[in-house]
Amino acid sequence: MAVSKIIYTNGILTNARGAAATAEQINQLTGIDTEVIHNGSTSLGTAGKIGAHLVEGFARLAWYAFNTDSSKMRDQGLSSLNKAVKVWLEVQEGKESCAKTLTGRVQAYLDQDKSREILLVFHSQGAHVGYQALQTLEQYKGRIHVVAMGGMIRIPDAMAKTVVNLTHSDDPVSNYVAPVLGPNGKWIDVGDGGHDASSYLKNPLFIDYLFKSRIVEETDTLTQGRITAPLNYSALPITAR
Repeated sequence: MAVSKIIYTNGILTNARGAAATAEQINQLTGIDTEVIHNGSTSLGTAGKIGAHLVEGFARLAWYAFNTDSSKMRDQGLSSLNKAVKVWLEVQEGKESCAKTLTGRVQAYLDQDKSREILLVFHSQGAHVGYQALQTLEQYKGRIHVVAMGGMIRIPDAMAKTVVNLTHSDDPVSNYVAPVLGPNGKWIDVGDGGHDASSYLKNPLFIDYLFKSRIVEETDTLTQGRITAPLNYSALPITAR
C-alpha cells in the first residue's frame, strides 16, 4: 500500500531552511505530503566549537610532551579536550530530543488511522536520529518504510516494513563512518554523487526504489520528464517504462 505521508530528518550542518528545501524536493519527486523533523543537534557553530577545542587541546598537549616542565600547558590542553567532550555530549542530547519528537509525530500520525503507512527519509546523521526513534516504534514497524541516504549508520531491515540504505561510492560518511559505528544493515551502492541530500534525491534510483516497492504510487504527472535508472543496474530490479 502506498504511503500518504513522508517525514524527513536531516544530517549535520543543516539549518531549518535547508531541511525544508530538501523536504520540498522530496515532495516534488513523490507527490506526497512531506514534513520535516529538523535535526538541529550539530549546527556549523557547534561543529566548529568541537573542532576548535580538539585542535587547541591536542596542540597544547603536544607542546607539553616536549616541554614537560609546563604543567599549566598540560592542564589547559586537558581543559580544552574536556570542553570538546561537553559539547559532544550536548550533541547527543540534541539527537535524542529530536528522536523523541520524531517518535511522537510518527505515533500521532499512525494512531489516527490504523490503515495508514508512513515513509521516513533520513540523511547522514539523521539516520542515527531515526534509528533511535525506530527503537521505540517497534509496535508500528509493520507500517513504517525507511530510506536512509548516506547514513552515519545503516538501519537494519528488521526495524521497519521496508528498509533501504543508499550509499554513494564517494560518500565518506556512509562508507567510512557507518561501518565503524554500526549497526550495519544492508546497503546499496548507487554510484558516485557525493554526500549532500540533494545528490541522493537526484539519483534516479531513489524514486525508482519507491515506485518498485509500491511505497509511492506512480502517476502520469510524476512519470513525465523523469530520468529512470539504467535497466542493467543489478542492485535494484527496475521495471522498464
